[in-house]
Amino acid sequence: MQHVVYNAYTNATLTVLFLLVVFSILFYALKVGIAAWGHKERTDKEAPFQALPDA
Repeated sequence: MQHVVYNAYTNATLTVLFLLVVFSILFYALKVGIAAWGHKERTDKEAPFQALPDA
């Protein structure tokens, strides 16, 4: 029975950690999305094209 209780606590701890990761990603995505929504110009930045050298 002690092993079952230990496994339940382990599962609960991992679930809480996973939810913290999910909510932190969701919070960051909303923060970046709201910041980008307020700008009139484009907010993405791409590197210029560079052709690969012939090998």
